[in-house]
Amino acid sequence: MCLTRHTDFTNAEIQFDKILELDPYRIDDIDIFSNILYVAENRSKLSKLAHHFLAIVKDRPEVCCLVGTYSSYIWRKPF
Repeated sequence: MCLTRHTDFTNAEIQFDKILELDPYRIDDIDIFSNILYVAENRSKLSKLAHHFLAIVKDRPEVCCLVGTYSSYIWRKPF
């Protein structure tokens, strides 16, 4: 079951990458993509995404969630 969930996140990440290739300024659902990257522990892509969208618009709720997810990843304690 864990493998299935991991595969779903991997496929979702691929789909979001394709969407952002077509429209790099698409903010809709970027908060969902940030959660996928958080779970996948993809810090570098999460960082680039946060910086990219902060440069575009800072006051959209989706961008605030993205930045919060990135901050949470940076400040989490290792288990």
